[in-house]
This record gives sequence, structure tokens and C-alpha cells, in this order.
Amino acid sequence: MTQDEQLPPPKRALPWLRVAQLVLPPLLAAGAMGVHWQLNVPDKIVESPNDQGAKGKKPPKKKPRERKPRDRSSDDTRSDEELDREWERLKTTPFDEEPTRGRWARHHQVIINRAVVQARQDAFAGAPEEPTVVLASTTCRTVRCRFVLRSPSARELDRMRATLERLRIGGDPAWRSFEVELVESTEDAPPAPAEPLRLLQFTVAFRSDDNEANALEIPPATAGNQEADDPDDADDPDDADDPDDADAPG
Repeated sequence: MTQDEQLPPPKRALPWLRVAQLVLPPLLAAGAMGVHWQLNVPDKIVESPNDQGAKGKKPPKKKPRERKPRDRSSDDTRSDEELDREWERLKTTPFDEEPTRGRWARHHQVIINRAVVQARQDAFAGAPEEPTVVLASTTCRTVRCRFVLRSPSARELDRMRATLERLRIGGDPAWRSFEVELVESTEDAPPAPAEPLRLLQFTVAFRSDDNEANALEIPPATAGNQEADDPDDADDPDDADDPDDADAPG
């Protein structure tokens, strides 16, 4: 290559272009950081007491709430004077027309059921055979309860009647009123077995509203009612129809 054919001197970059090349990368990085900050970083970081180095103490654990005794005073329990007034107002009302005091009725239905169980245990303690008497139904309303016992044995029913009549609650007599009558079998009763079922209906009223199932007591029979409690001595209505029984009434 001759001297006349030498290359022209290289062109110098413009000053503003060089400045742009130096400044543009930091500006792009700063913009990316700004977008990331806006999208991913919350305005306020909530400090948890469990975080390491967090200020303050951990909140105390909540204690389990204590269960308070059920307060029946608003609906169930009436004073003796209030119960006396209710009794005088409703005692002549047919049982099926007596209004229902919801919580009182449910509470005393439990007491009736428990009383029947206890009377059955006491009345037939030591008996060689399992008694056949069964609680068929229980209904409580406002001042009275009605329940039905069924059994093919009139003697068992009579013994249950005598035992339940002695029921005490907390040492005091349980009943203000105690009425018993034989009733006819209903459609709800099971099919008639070999021996016809007898149904004994009890309509009772308590002396007080302050009754608890764990306070039920049945004291031993006294001399006056011992005969009624003895199934061997109790009168069986079928005896009157037995021609072979010389002592049967004519």
C-alpha cells in the first residue's frame, strides 16, 4: 500500500453519545428496582411477637372459659308461692290442655324416668325373675307429669305404684298430688302378647320445682303399706275370674 492509499483517521464518537453510554445502564437498573419496590414491597411491615428480635412480649394465652352452672331460675324454678298459685290455677284443667313449660317439662321428665328406674330396682330387689314392668311414656307440662307403666302382671304394677308413692326428694315427700288409674291399650302399644298387657297411668304433681335426679330416695315400706308391696299378698284382678280360687270374691 502506498503512502497515498493510507486509511483515513478514525472518527471520534460524539460527546453526548459517550455520556449516554455511561449513564443509561445505571438509569435502567434504578428503574427496574423502583418497579420491583412498588410491586413487591409492602408499605408497612407488621411485626409479629414471635419474630426473632421483636419488641414486646408474647400475648398471654387465653384461659379456657369456665362453664357456669346452668341457671334454671329464669324458666324452670319457681318459688313455692308461685308454684302454689300455678297449681291452684291449673289443677282442674284437663292434663292434655295444660300448657307446657318447656325447660321445666324436659327437666322433670328426666326425674320421672329416673324415679321409675329407681323404684323398679327397689321394688324387685332380690326377685328371682326379671320384672316385666316397663315405662311406656312420660309427658310433663307446667305443674303435672303423666307417665304410663305397662306389664302383663297386675301384681308388678301394684308394687310399682306402692313404691313410687313413697318417693322422696332430698328427704321430703315428692308428691303434691298422686293419681293412678288403669287405662286401655293404645295404638302405640306393642301387639298383645300371650298375656294381655295392663297399663297403669300415673298423673303426679311435685311439691317443689327445686328437684334433682340425684336426690331421689325411696324409704323402706312401713307396716301400713308392707302388704301392698308384697307381690305374693297383693290382690290380682284376675283372681276374681278364677273358678279354682276358693278365696276369690263372687
